[in-house]
Amino acid sequence: MLNEKVMNWALSQAGADAKSTYQAEGTQYLFGYDVESGNGGEWIYQPLKYNEDKAANTVTIESRSLPLDEDQLVPIFKSMHYCKLLSPFRAMEWIYIDSLYAT
Repeated sequence: MLNEKVMNWALSQAGADAKSTYQAEGTQYLFGYDVESGNGGEWIYQPLKYNEDKAANTVTIESRSLPLDEDQLVPIFKSMHYCKLLSPFRAMEWIYIDSLYAT
């Protein structure tokens, strides 16, 4: 789960005050399983999916993926794997600002 690694990196880079405030009061990011797209067109238009649970004070992120096998007709697409990722900037913004809106 690469999105979880991005979030862990952001937490390791955040200031001590921001990190402790996020962990104590912020809406926590959780990470679900990747959702496979049926084709490249679907993958392009499907964003990361954010599922908010206000009662638990969490947001679960599901990434969109498009794994392609060796049988692809176009040679450059054979055995490729496309995946939408949480950006490091977005993770930092969540820790410092957006996770605290609920409180």
